[in-house]
Amino acid sequence: TYNLQQESVSTIPDTLKAHIERRANDEGYAGRLINLQVEFERANTSSLDLVVIADFDGELADLYNRLRRRLQRWCVEACTEYHWEIPFTQLTLHQTEPTR
Repeated sequence: TYNLQQESVSTIPDTLKAHIERRANDEGYAGRLINLQVEFERANTSSLDLVVIADFDGELADLYNRLRRRLQRWCVEACTEYHWEIPFTQLTLHQTEPTR
């Protein structure tokens, strides 16, 4: 959310990258993660969005969907560990006085 505005363009991308690298190593992908970038992508309606770009060894191509899910899980784990709120779409209703 916007309460992490400064960190979203400075420390959070580096922290998330380190977390993903650590988890990839923990789960046996050491040396198979060729390139990893975490960058600020955009200021969205109710969130500050990052993009994770991960290139794995071509021999893992048949694991594409599994790796995509793991990257998502590792990102959620990092959000939990570092107390980064995951925003959700909100709708606010304002009730007017009934007409008499």
